[in-house]
Amino acid sequence: MEQYEGDIVDVIYYNEENGYTVAVLETQNDYITLVGTIPNIKEEEHMVVEGDWTFNPKFGKQFTVASHTFVLPEKVDDILRYLSSGIIKGVGEATAKRIVDEFKEETFVILQYHPEKIQEIDGIGKKRGETIAQSFQEHQASREVMIFLQKYGIRPNMGVKIYKRFGAKTANLLKENPYMLCSERIGIGFKRADDIAFKMGIEKHAPYMISAALLYTLGNASSNGNTYLPKEMWIEQTEGILGIPIGEIEDIIRDLLFNGQIKSEIEEGIKLADKQVEAVKTSVETGMMILTGGPGTGKTTTIKSILSMFFLFKSKRYLHLK
Repeated sequence: MEQYEGDIVDVIYYNEENGYTVAVLETQNDYITLVGTIPNIKEEEHMVVEGDWTFNPKFGKQFTVASHTFVLPEKVDDILRYLSSGIIKGVGEATAKRIVDEFKEETFVILQYHPEKIQEIDGIGKKRGETIAQSFQEHQASREVMIFLQKYGIRPNMGVKIYKRFGAKTANLLKENPYMLCSERIGIGFKRADDIAFKMGIEKHAPYMISAALLYTLGNASSNGNTYLPKEMWIEQTEGILGIPIGEIEDIIRDLLFNGQIKSEIEEGIKLADKQVEAVKTSVETGMMILTGGPGTGKTTTIKSILSMFFLFKSKRYLHLK
């Protein structure tokens, strides 16, 4: 891969939906046509790109971007040009000049860590100052997320999908549970999420890892035309994917059931009302409850379902995706 650094002088094409971009980068020696997924790109941005040269029969030589980093300017004139470009909502040329005249090289530090100071500038005020600070921080957050995802081999086009789903909290959420990626229908499978988890140093027996693997197994079965799996087969196939025995998992199965991620065939033809589902859930989670109701309100059916639920955890009953 090759690397180039420079300023974006022209954004020829930008797809708001997926971030696909055609732009021109001015380096010290040349102008380079960039193609690839570069979310939130704007003219006047300074950036570093990595990728490879390709040849398009219609448009000629192009540089396909595999990864990129935006670099905030440090000199006062460059900061002023950056803010004047319209990148930040609520900031035009006049407002940019007032902000930079006030804070000079500290402008970005103020916007990020002391945004309330923006409101003290004449002509800005509280509401507009909050809008400017929020726009800047959201802009920076999206870029920090993309850099974070690139560290784990996630390309920008996939990064856009992930950021749209989780927003500025992406990094924190994935550090807690990277397997969320394969349970949110983003397009990342269990094995890819597991590789990301390994790079993050996540322990192999983490409950959310086992939960994700169980769902992945059911998903595979569904893709192959099956509508359910016997419990024993389900667990056996999951252990095959993980490469380790997963031991006692009744609590994990219970959580999947109550989160509505799977269904169990515990009684033929029974459909529980919302209150009945709540009763079954309460009985399993608390161990004790009082069930009341007039004649014909479903007490017997609820009790049967509670008994069936406890039986399920020690049985070979069938489970399937909701």
